[in-house]
Amino acid sequence: MKDVALHLRYESKRTDLPDDVIQTLSEAYVEISRLERERDEARRQVCKDAGILRSVYVDPDQDINEWANYIAKEKGWDCFKEENTNG
Repeated sequence: MKDVALHLRYESKRTDLPDDVIQTLSEAYVEISRLERERDEARRQVCKDAGILRSVYVDPDQDINEWANYIAKEKGWDCFKEENTNG
């Protein structure tokens, strides 16, 4: 999938566009980035909740975080990338 936010970021650095267009591109980049962070947080919560349920009802010895990461991988979500790189 093409990274639209990154493309907008690059385009906002152009000097051949009117200031209002550059401002719009910059604002769009900021909004897309915010929405992606919110989406990733929601996905992490879904995965963690599923990990908790599995721990309670299926396999009490299963690490919740390992299960959450597994679910994210199965769905093709990279929502744990920020968490994993910060700690």
